[in-house]
Amino acid sequence: TASPGEMSLLSVSVQFFSDPKLIQQVPAKSFFPVPKVDSAIIKITNIKEKFSNVVQKRFFQIVKAGFSGKRKQLHNSLAGGLQMDPGAIKKILKKAQIDPERRAETLSLKEWHKIYQSFQKE
Repeated sequence: TASPGEMSLLSVSVQFFSDPKLIQQVPAKSFFPVPKVDSAIIKITNIKEKFSNVVQKRFFQIVKAGFSGKRKQLHNSLAGGLQMDPGAIKKILKKAQIDPERRAETLSLKEWHKIYQSFQKE
């Protein structure tokens, strides 16, 4: 499972809807032809809801916008992806206690939830 620093839209989505657990690493040499990457076996257990007060469509609009700019700072990705003023985005991120200069892949699911909550208060 991805941890902050390696997060993606897919890993945020999987963690939002389930409880993923790494079962075993599988080395590339176990396959033929040998791929360039290792693989893993992951158990994904469905959960009812982690965040009962979340409007999923809006939450994922925000997350998708955050990941829309590869290697961009979060405030720039969100401003472009949500078509909002960068100053307003910085204010929302500061309210969520998130550094606007961080990158989307460094945020945990809980931090995305904090950002979502700050957007809801605007």
